[in-house]
Amino acid sequence: MMRKVIALALLVALGVSLALSPTEPILSFNVQRPRNEVDVSRNIYYSLLLNNTPVMKVTQEKGVVEYLRQNVYVVYENGVWKSIDVKGSNEVIVERPRIPYRAMEDNVKVELLYPLLSGNLYTALHTSRVSVPSEYYPEFELFKPIKYPVKSYSFTVISYNFSQDELRRLKTRPLRMYLQVPNLSKRVYELAFNITKNAKTPYEKAIAIRDYLISNYIYDVHQIPPIPGIDPVEWFLFYSKRGVCLDFNTAFVILARIVGIPARLVTGYRIKPISGEQVVKANQAHAWAEIYLDGAGWITIDATGYERPPQRMEQKRENIDVKVEPLPNGTVKLSFSKRYTGDVKVLFNGQSVTLHVNGTSALVPINVTNPGWMRIELKNKLVEVLIKNLPKIVVTPSNLTIAKGETGKFKVITSGDIRINSPLPFRVEKAPYGYDVYVEGTRVGKYTVKVTSGNVSKDVEITVKVKTRVEIRNYPPSIKVGEDFYVEGIVVGEYEYGKPSGKVTIEARVEKDKKGIVIGEGQVKDGRFRVKCRIDKLGEYELVAIYHGNSIFLPSTSDPRIRVISGSKLTVEKFQVAPVGNINVRGVLTLENGDPVKGEKILVYLDGRLISVLMTNEGGIFSGYIKVTGPGVHSISVVYPGNEFLKGSKVEWSFVAIKVELDYSKTITAGEDLKVSGRVYGISDGVITVKGWFGEKRVDMSNSKVEFYLPIPEDLSGIVRFDVLYNGTKVGEFYLFVKPKVEIQVKGTIMIVNKTSSLEVRVLRGGDPVSNAKVFLTTPQGETLSNLTDDNGIAIFTLRPEAPGRFRYHILVILGDFFLEDNIDILVLSHELYYYVVLASLGFLSLFAGAILLKLFMSVKISFDRAPPVYTPQESIIVTLNRRGKLLVDGKPIGSGKKFRLKLSPGEHLFVAKKFIFKDKAKVLVVNTPEEAVVKMFVEKFNGEKNKTAREILGYNVITWVFEKARYGISGISIEEFKLFLGKLREVVGSEIRAKK
Repeated sequence: MMRKVIALALLVALGVSLALSPTEPILSFNVQRPRNEVDVSRNIYYSLLLNNTPVMKVTQEKGVVEYLRQNVYVVYENGVWKSIDVKGSNEVIVERPRIPYRAMEDNVKVELLYPLLSGNLYTALHTSRVSVPSEYYPEFELFKPIKYPVKSYSFTVISYNFSQDELRRLKTRPLRMYLQVPNLSKRVYELAFNITKNAKTPYEKAIAIRDYLISNYIYDVHQIPPIPGIDPVEWFLFYSKRGVCLDFNTAFVILARIVGIPARLVTGYRIKPISGEQVVKANQAHAWAEIYLDGAGWITIDATGYERPPQRMEQKRENIDVKVEPLPNGTVKLSFSKRYTGDVKVLFNGQSVTLHVNGTSALVPINVTNPGWMRIELKNKLVEVLIKNLPKIVVTPSNLTIAKGETGKFKVITSGDIRINSPLPFRVEKAPYGYDVYVEGTRVGKYTVKVTSGNVSKDVEITVKVKTRVEIRNYPPSIKVGEDFYVEGIVVGEYEYGKPSGKVTIEARVEKDKKGIVIGEGQVKDGRFRVKCRIDKLGEYELVAIYHGNSIFLPSTSDPRIRVISGSKLTVEKFQVAPVGNINVRGVLTLENGDPVKGEKILVYLDGRLISVLMTNEGGIFSGYIKVTGPGVHSISVVYPGNEFLKGSKVEWSFVAIKVELDYSKTITAGEDLKVSGRVYGISDGVITVKGWFGEKRVDMSNSKVEFYLPIPEDLSGIVRFDVLYNGTKVGEFYLFVKPKVEIQVKGTIMIVNKTSSLEVRVLRGGDPVSNAKVFLTTPQGETLSNLTDDNGIAIFTLRPEAPGRFRYHILVILGDFFLEDNIDILVLSHELYYYVVLASLGFLSLFAGAILLKLFMSVKISFDRAPPVYTPQESIIVTLNRRGKLLVDGKPIGSGKKFRLKLSPGEHLFVAKKFIFKDKAKVLVVNTPEEAVVKMFVEKFNGEKNKTAREILGYNVITWVFEKARYGISGISIEEFKLFLGKLREVVGSEIRAKK
């Protein structure tokens, strides 16, 4: 429970942090998914019943609907209810009953606060019409809308009411699919038949089962869920004996089916059957049953119990009768129909007497002199008796049994003298209330003693019997609980009257002189008895044989001791994998015969250390948490140490504790992929399973490290969860916030002061326009405007700003299942827009002209004394700038000026000239010989055409002659020839050819 609270707190904290973020839109969401099964062992109603969130508004004209149905379940297996596929229909036909009934039609409107995105509509039994297009399923009387989402709808229902007498006369039909029963233990069947043994018809049996569940089981939203291996129905009926609506009505359906009543489980909401509007909350989610009676159809049965302390189940009205007998001396005798223990208060004519009673009669010292009403108050009963006249004589007791040879006594209460007529010897003694009469039992038989006072006579019946002695001669001194055994013995009386016979009862008493539990009954024949017995409770008892006597022999008892023992059985929910942290250890302690054992200690050891002591409850159930602080393999022992009557037992196993740490973005937009990486402590290699909205994904581990991607669908939004499982056990749960792929586009954010303008807000989801979205626009002055988007997703607002400047507006967009908000800035200008366009254009032209002039008068250019600039190391390189500037060669400064002369080593060199923000670059090639320089320059300038000779390119002239001599000649070229080549090259390409950059 604490983990659920912490998880909820984390979700709330995440939502609040996102809501307060100034840069992200704020979102609210709702996601509903269809259900086609209900797991009773993981009862969803335990969480729903603690949630008071409003979910819908329901309005009834007359108020005949109490149960809103959404799902019907038919098959129950392994603790899970499942629905089945049935045929749909376009026609709605409500079957009319064939027995007398009273019908009432009502119209009901349902407004869902969260749109229905899937599943059936919430309607009532015998709904004849719904307002939205739907497919009708006559087998279940359910409606599934053709189109989602559904925000509101209405329906018409016919309510049939029958008399109880009519229902009791109905039979049922063998509808096989509604009679399915899972594989349960024999005692479930025995319980069903015992509950209904006095019921004759199907309806009487159903009511008997319903009343039994309501009276004997407790409604409790905090009950312990069943442990694996025990069906939830048996867990509820025999162990926990407490639960919620799903537990009660699941048990009802199964018990009803066992005795032949077609029944099914229905889920939805229970509402108030009142006219007018009501708000329905999540904690009104409910499960109930329906049974089929031939002639009436399906009728609702709700077997849900009520919340109450266990002891209240035993507080019943005192079922005891009181006889009031006034005595001649003015006192009163109270006689009870059975033994009564407790205080009794007697009030009469202003007198009040309270006395404690422990027995079947009591004398009340109160003075009764006149007629009047007497009030007797017991613990849970009130008796009023009219006292008329006081008797002249009272004899008590009026029947007396005496053992032969002993004396018996009876009292005569009177204020006058008495006369005794007795066939047996007697004596009379005076007493405060009258007389004590002692009669001697001299001979066996029945006699009448007559007592007379004045003209009133009373008879006392005297029976004289023979004393007997009971002796148990053969019995086992120690037995197992629930095991049959025999008690043998004799009853001895006086020989002359023969051998005793009659009834004998065997009791097991904790204390010898107090009544115990009857464990067997039999007959005494010829003074002997042999009785079959059984004790179902552990302990040490006085084994008491009670001979009831007969017309001759008196009762007698015998009381040896007997021990009742048993072996114990621990059933524990084992786990092979668990997350690090608090782990629930739970199970049930029973006797060998399966009966639960309550009030016993269960010891839990972790890695050999005692870590927890648990107690079993009335159902033998124990449950508690142990804390595992570190990952890895651990051993656990659950031990019942036993006691003097119950043998101990132990369950041991090992498990691996796992801790998962993942690194991922906690906020992501729908349509993106989420990258997740992290470590799994406790295991190093293997496969983990990641489970969530995407289904299941298997991820390989390597050295405890994992990395994977999760797809985020475009239609997913809100806080979503994914779980990490190892070998089917959840070892971690993680949350992230998915922002819907919703886009707000705004047009018209530039406006003119004192001029009416339109602001256009367009809402898109997944690229598609959203119609009927409500858009709120809040101005800086606090005024809020609203509009709906059209089919193009556009909402238009008309504004007339009164002052220039930049202003922040707030936009809130509400869609069906979430809302989105953002801020926009609107620029308000003093003049029309073209005014600023002209100013901007003039400014741009001025800047452009200034840039051109600046470049014309301030830019710097590099030129060389030859083109291309190819030199030998012996030559001086003459560099000229068009205006004074800085020169750098290969990144090294040479100096400032307009003309520079320098020599460089062979290689390619970069020349850079700088002046203010302007600069120019050129490359210079320095070669080792004039021949190499000629070849380089010729190739640079004239080798653009492949597969042609120099003469084919330029013809035969000085340039081609020097080039051929430099490339192919043996003696090379002279300095004069090199200069001649340079001169002619300048004439051909121009004296100011720039080097290629």
